[in-house]
Amino acid sequence: MKCSFSSTKKLESTVEATNDFDFIVGDRISTGLGLTSKISDAVKSMLRFTNLSIICAHQKFSFNSPDFYGGIFL
Repeated sequence: MKCSFSSTKKLESTVEATNDFDFIVGDRISTGLGLTSKISDAVKSMLRFTNLSIICAHQKFSFNSPDFYGGIFL
């Protein structure tokens, strides 16, 4: 599941709520979270709620709208 959040609290609640869905086989941290917190902290937060694969994908911005991440790029 793609996790495009700018805070670890939103990330944690989403990962916890979706962890038991059979069709989700891993979670991906995208650019916004990588810029607002340490990747290691985000991964540690996720591991509290899941044992699925975690992918860090930062090769490009995921959305065209800078407002999606709460304006952190403006």
